[in-house]
Amino acid sequence: MKALIIISFFIILLNSAIAQDNDTTIYYQILNQRIENYYELSFSNNGSPEIILKKCPSFKNFIYGFDIDPIFGANPTLLKELGQVDSSYIKSQINKYANFIWLENRISNKKVKVYSPKKNHKHLTIIRSLFRKRTISTFHSSLSMSIPIFINKNKLVAIVYEDYSCSGPDLFQSGDLNLYFFENNIWKKVASKLVRFIMS
Repeated sequence: MKALIIISFFIILLNSAIAQDNDTTIYYQILNQRIENYYELSFSNNGSPEIILKKCPSFKNFIYGFDIDPIFGANPTLLKELGQVDSSYIKSQINKYANFIWLENRISNKKVKVYSPKKNHKHLTIIRSLFRKRTISTFHSSLSMSIPIFINKNKLVAIVYEDYSCSGPDLFQSGDLNLYFFENNIWKKVASKLVRFIMS
């Protein structure tokens, strides 16, 4: 009986791991498309999607303020998906992936340096501010990207929060909510909303 319970337990764990891997494969596709063209970039492995909830607390009219790319603006499938936002499904994903960490070995661009902000790493923007007298061009660009959250169970449209800062001569930092649409087996960025901007 004990052996049966142990075997059942491991089968459940294995099935869970397979499901998790199938889910996250989609997320890494979006991530890798986003960073594939960077030559040098420091990337945060913290992929928590909670920031999406903070920047977009109500999903009833969440499309308000997004600048939709004109190329996709008349796409009937996209428009249909944007009209079927499932708030409870969005929030359940945010809760599920609250502690999500991007894995370095699943990032295709090997020139991208992955860092963990939870392990004694000060954000690069803070470092630039501390050493303002030095040229900030010596610091690399940095990107934090949340795990994509689907707006409904069709999984054709995903919300992603991206926080980007780049080297000088001036400090530039922006936070954006971006929408990605799955079309012809490719994730395409179709809309964005600027939610934070700093330049000094």
